[in-house]
Amino acid sequence: CDPEYYHWTQWAFIKMFNSYYCNDEKKALPIESLIEAFETVGTEGLNVACGEELSFTAAEWKAKSDKEKQEILLNYRIAYLGDTMVNWCSELGTVLANDEVVNGVSERGGFPVEQKMMRQWCLRVSAYAQRLLDGLDTIDWTDSLKETQRNWIGRSEGAEVNFKVKDSDLEFTIFTTRADTMFGVTFMVLAPESELVEKLTTPEQKQEVDAYLDRTKKRTERERIADRQVTGVFSGSYAINPFTGDAVPVWISDYVLAGYGTGAIMAVPAHDSRDYAFAKHFNLPIIPLIEGCDVSEESFDAKEGIVCNSPRPDVTPYCELSLNGLTVKEAIAATKKFVAEHKLGRVKINYRLRDAIFSRQRYWGEPFPVYYDADGISMGYNPETYMDDDMEDLHVYDLLKEDLKRYTSGMTDQDRLRIIAHWDDEKLRVNEERLEPILHHGKDVGVLGKLLSRRSSSEADALDEPDAVDQYVRGCLLLDAPSDETQMVE
Repeated sequence: CDPEYYHWTQWAFIKMFNSYYCNDEKKALPIESLIEAFETVGTEGLNVACGEELSFTAAEWKAKSDKEKQEILLNYRIAYLGDTMVNWCSELGTVLANDEVVNGVSERGGFPVEQKMMRQWCLRVSAYAQRLLDGLDTIDWTDSLKETQRNWIGRSEGAEVNFKVKDSDLEFTIFTTRADTMFGVTFMVLAPESELVEKLTTPEQKQEVDAYLDRTKKRTERERIADRQVTGVFSGSYAINPFTGDAVPVWISDYVLAGYGTGAIMAVPAHDSRDYAFAKHFNLPIIPLIEGCDVSEESFDAKEGIVCNSPRPDVTPYCELSLNGLTVKEAIAATKKFVAEHKLGRVKINYRLRDAIFSRQRYWGEPFPVYYDADGISMGYNPETYMDDDMEDLHVYDLLKEDLKRYTSGMTDQDRLRIIAHWDDEKLRVNEERLEPILHHGKDVGVLGKLLSRRSSSEADALDEPDAVDQYVRGCLLLDAPSDETQMVE
């Protein structure tokens, strides 16, 4: 909890919070310039990194409330709040890294761990993926190390294609690098964490799906990637293949991850080994799309050969596109062009590199220089002025040292208020006025309670040395303080 260390890490965080990434400039720019663009032309012509493609005019932007504007800006900020899957251990009250989970339990204590969607502070490092790739050509590293980095960043050129759900107004998007295989899609697969699972699960399948989800959430992503065992459950819904018109079943399986692509895939078992294993296990159709390939024992994954069955000769064509007789490379280009021209989706470059989770853990980690206003909007500070150089100027500093050991994680808000009530009116007024601008605006909990409400008694009891208490309190002063537990963990 060295204040000098926190000073610069939090300065960097605010810089990122107040910036967005411009793809044309290939660098971060002040968020104010993005706001100015929204006020002038809306999203028209913007080429910026974002979580979701949004479209609105300048007039629509100006008509939005302050809360709506701030929520939109989070879609572009380099440091932003996002929902992501984490390893959640309720007994420890914190999020764990993959390395801290062994066979579904925490390495420390052996407590159950589950996959859970939680609100997290993230860094949009994916915006820098292409710069990282380009930079590899400028450094003196071995070819093998550079190739490892390229695979880690994982650049993929492909297409996003929209699939409509049968007998529903819903549709969802998949990303594929093999656009040439659209005519061979025989089923779809959703990641268990996908928000589509709840929407597409029929009442008849709900019990079976819920049981599968309960088993899956006990496994980390690393375990799911390493395990080649085939598991899955049918959602009860069907999607319409936009190239064949066929209704294909939508399954749920843990071999699909929510964090890569869209969390949903089109399955082409003839030309993907994991799709092939899944189709064989659940007796699903397998349609070969390359002349002469044998898929009786395994999938044909090579991206070469002459395309066939696209469409099949025994069916009436559903769309005007035919890939038969083309090479795989020619078929990929023709399909991407067709997708874009007929507004079935869009051509896209995807990266395996994910945004980094930056949230602090419950009892340790990086405090944030962020507060929440009365509407719950996260607000950052001016990095040049938000932090006092002389922390002792804050009157609450000495009071925190005096009362630190009185607070435990088991105290109620009323307990904290009773202790704060012992402060005289002047102390209460000064401390509230000085610290309230950088804290969550709670309704009933005083400043000291908000600062220390999540500190454990064991942690406080360990702070016997004066220097340790000083450093600890200095760190407490800089806490962000959302009361919702889901915003307190990494």
